[in-house]
Formats: sequence, C-alpha cells, structure tokens
Amino acid sequence: MTNLGAAETARILPRISPRIHSEVTTNLEAAETSRMAELEPLTECNTVLLVFDCLRFDTARIARTPNLDRIGRLHKAHTLATYTPAAHFAMFAGHLPSIREGIRVPFYHEPTKQMWRIMTAPERDANRGCGILFDGTDVVDGFRRLDFFVQGIGGVSQFSTGSALRTKFDWSDFIYFGPDLNEELMKPREAKTFPLNHIDEIVSRLEKQPQWFLFINNPEAHYPYDWGDGIDDEIQRDALPRLGKVVNLRSMRPGLENVKRELLPFAPQLHAMQIKGLEALDRKLGDLFDELWLLSQRPVCVVGVGDHGENFGEKYGGLELFGHFHPTPENVEVPLWIGTL
Repeated sequence: MTNLGAAETARILPRISPRIHSEVTTNLEAAETSRMAELEPLTECNTVLLVFDCLRFDTARIARTPNLDRIGRLHKAHTLATYTPAAHFAMFAGHLPSIREGIRVPFYHEPTKQMWRIMTAPERDANRGCGILFDGTDVVDGFRRLDFFVQGIGGVSQFSTGSALRTKFDWSDFIYFGPDLNEELMKPREAKTFPLNHIDEIVSRLEKQPQWFLFINNPEAHYPYDWGDGIDDEIQRDALPRLGKVVNLRSMRPGLENVKRELLPFAPQLHAMQIKGLEALDRKLGDLFDELWLLSQRPVCVVGVGDHGENFGEKYGGLELFGHFHPTPENVEVPLWIGTL
C-alpha cells in the first residue's frame, strides 16, 4: 500500500544521492567519453529505450535506483517538450534530452555527438558524426530499415490503440498495457497496467529475433503516482480529487483558487510518491535487465530517460503549478542514463 505520512515524506525528500557529482571535472568528462566509446558501433548492439513518463530530475537524484545505476552515471538533461506526445516525437526524430551545461560527452550532449540522427542532407549529415545515421523518416523506421525487430510497449494512454504515437510509426509489434481510456485518471491503477509487471511476455516477443530495438514507456511516475500497490486513504480522499481539478492547468480558472490552496499541503507527499514509484520500478528493472542479458547474443545498449518532468506546486509566473505542460525547470529537467548491460 502506498502510505506516505509526514514522517515518511520528510525521510525521503531530503535524501541526496552520492551518485551526483558536485562539480564537473576534466577526469569525469574523459571517463564518460571513454565509456560511451565502448557502445560503438551502435548498429552491432541491441537497444532498449526506457522512457519514464513525467519523471523529473530531482526525483531520480533522490531515489535509490541500483539497477539504473548499473547502466551508467545519472546526468541532468533537458527535454524538448513538456508533454508526452511531443516529447516522444522529438526522441523518435533523433533528439534525446541532452545535457546543456557542464561536461561534453557523446550521446549525453547532442552537440558533441548525437546518438541517433535522421538523414536529411547526406553529405552534411555524414560529416557531422553520430552513433547511427538513419536512412529513414524516424528512429523506428530507421531501425526497421536496418532489419531490426522494433518492439513497442506502452503504459500511458497516449499509446492506446489509434493514438498518434501508435499509428505514425512503423512498429514491428506493439503492446499497450495501460488503463482503459474511459477510466478515472486519479483512481488507483491496477498492477496489470504497468508494463514491467509483464517482463516474461515482453522478453518472449524478442526470443526469435537476432537483432532488436525495444521501447518501453513506463507510467509509474505519472499521476496518480502509484505503482499498482494501492494509494493511501488520505491521499485518495483529500488530495487526488483536488489534483484532478487543477492538474496541467496553465492558467487559473475561476473558482479553483481554494482547491489549489487546499491541495498545496499535499504537494510534498505527492512528490514522495513519485520517488517511491521510481524505486519500485527500478526493482523490476533488475529482472528485465537480467532477462535481456541472457537473451541477447549481442551487446545491449540501454537508454533510460524522462520524457518530461512534473510540477508539485512550485510557483512559476505567479502561479503554483501541478502536472506538466509547463515551461518550468521541474518540467524541462529530466534524468538521463546511458550504458550497457
């Protein structure tokens, strides 16, 4: 049961992970550059793109994520969009969230070396250098043209049947585990709606494929910030109905001022739920990584990234904001891990 009272919230939120470097050094840049070089050539790797919907950077910084730490160092990146479809369209166009300041490391820092690039002007693009230069319309199409099996897995409603993220890309196969579109957004989600509760089924789709690209959209960090283990009664009764009225609002509607005022005391608990949700997700990733390592006959490259972040009552432009769509640091700054199994 997701049960986070004041004491538990206070314990979680101040926790600062030792994984985050306090200052950028030349040695760090050299070490990370060397580590990225070990991934190449990327065309000889199977690849996993793990997208954590709504996961903001400081949540990842605070959470205990030993399995993501197996992949590589956590870095703060900046996304190109603050809501799911636009952020995914940008990634499938070859633009992963990128480091903006500090170290200049290939793949983490797009201007240094882009991981995936879509060919638009062959001579210019070839001279720029990238991990893979795709002759195709997008990353999914590019992998298909290289004879990769492209398996998509969806967890939030933007990947349901008929959605743009399903129909605009040429997936070899796609599975949507998320909730029915008619369900109440703030009700507790069933365990079956979380993709990483179906690891055996996901891995079985890849068993006969010599080379593959696996995309998984993970919904644990998305409101209502649960992970299939129930929600605390007080949060369910007093916080989520109010959140449902003000989430994603970019300007205040008349009559909602009191709703937001009553919701603000719950903001730390909602953020703490997202932190605990990432920790629950990370525990499942251990099993996924082990299964993929045993299955693959090639090196496995893993990219873990937030598509965008989330606001929990932070003030911006004179308004306390909740949810996403907002051009705030909490929405734009996302975690990024890149490495191999």
